[in-house]
Amino acid sequence: MRYPFAVNHYIWPAGWPLGDFLDLAARLGAGSVALTRRALSEMAPDRLRRELYRRDLSVSSLNSAGYFTDPDAAFQARQAEENRRLVQAAATLEAGALCVITGGAGAFDRLPDARARFVDKLGALDGEAEAVGVTLGLEPIHPAECLTKGVCNSIHQALDVIRDLSATRLIVDLYHSAHDPELGALLGGQPAHPVVLQVCEPVMRAGAMHRDLPLSDWAARCVATARDSGFQGAIEVELFERDLFGRDPARLLSSVFPSVWAAQY
Repeated sequence: MRYPFAVNHYIWPAGWPLGDFLDLAARLGAGSVALTRRALSEMAPDRLRRELYRRDLSVSSLNSAGYFTDPDAAFQARQAEENRRLVQAAATLEAGALCVITGGAGAFDRLPDARARFVDKLGALDGEAEAVGVTLGLEPIHPAECLTKGVCNSIHQALDVIRDLSATRLIVDLYHSAHDPELGALLGGQPAHPVVLQVCEPVMRAGAMHRDLPLSDWAARCVATARDSGFQGAIEVELFERDLFGRDPARLLSSVFPSVWAAQY
């Protein structure tokens, strides 16, 4: 049986073969996988597409393009080329979305200046994505990471940015948006569903916020709310290697899937 969830490659430790990750996702019954730039460095998109097809897997998202706010001209030239490469890879893989992380505001004196730069550059990338049929997914980032990771920090702000764009929708991550007062409405499809819903259990470990499994009743209700309101996008289970704390990722995922998800679907 295939379930409407995806497993994100971020959980797979560096140096572990991509093929083993794809095998695990298929064994768990995942319908799709979320892939990373590291996956592309291990396997070219054309070959990767064949490996996915052989396992009856699709790609829920490719992570991540963007990083628009670094003022260094040489960095921005390299990043623009990387963004174009990722758009083409997303098209080849027929990914459900290419995730966009805006970049932090640490190099700017004023936060509005960093946000203005990201809006301008996202608009240009939106045009490139539309030309090849790729959907971009703008992900709001928790305000605590505004300086280092992302200057788009709320669902409301993200919706305002994408209103006039053609190829960009939202990716919503429970880790980053659990606090957001508009999360419930968005999960209910107001004003629209996200293209991807990323799920985990936000926890405090070793003095910092981390992602974890299994999902609490709150996280499970978020998923149920989205599904009951007609959400048809991918539900990605997203943990990072840093969240494992020595635990085996295959065993951790196997402890949750398919038992919890089979009960829901």
